[in-house]
Amino acid sequence: MASLFEKGSLFISKPLLIKYLFEPSDKLQIQAAFSVPKRRFKLAHDRNYLKRRIREAHRLHLPQLKLQLAQTPVKLSIIYIYNASQLNEYSIIEKSLHQFLTALPSKIN
Repeated sequence: MASLFEKGSLFISKPLLIKYLFEPSDKLQIQAAFSVPKRRFKLAHDRNYLKRRIREAHRLHLPQLKLQLAQTPVKLSIIYIYNASQLNEYSIIEKSLHQFLTALPSKIN
């Protein structure tokens, strides 16, 4: 994941900031990480609440992503960083993640 921060591309869809990196591979592999900064949310239960929401949205959209990338053997690394200062509803987080996943197949090099 270290190369993700060095070489990865950035996609901003409020309230998520998403870094992603495509690397050559024999088959399709998808890695995901989820982050909520302690600087914005001091209480652990708020950070965990947001990470659970992002994780669930990713899990629900994962089959769609796999179908879109089925013909391209790449390793996809993604980190979702929550970048708002207030708690948002699940629907806002899911909409943001959906915007990213629909734009992602066109960004493959």
